[in-house]
Amino acid sequence: MERFNGKAIYQPAGKATEYAKWACNFYVGCSCGCHYCYLKKGRGVKILGGDKPTLKKCFRGEAHALDVFENEMLQNREELQKHGLFFSFTTNPFLNIKKGL
Repeated sequence: MERFNGKAIYQPAGKATEYAKWACNFYVGCSCGCHYCYLKKGRGVKILGGDKPTLKKCFRGEAHALDVFENEMLQNREELQKHGLFFSFTTNPFLNIKKGL
């Protein structure tokens, strides 16, 4: 079976597969400032490690992100029900600024 790599939902590769078979990222960057955070270290720091959470560039806005998420979730429903969905490798999934979502 070919790996699914959508705009919101995807199947992680490499070491990330230790944590999840399926994942979802809406944002990159995080304002929490945790000292242990891997997003602030290593090769991806300029891409993933910003101090301000921003919506991924592939989305035109939050409404578009939610539409994409819903479509991708329905497309992979059986697998997601079987294995679950990890939120999020690229930010804190419980950002204060996004409580309304």
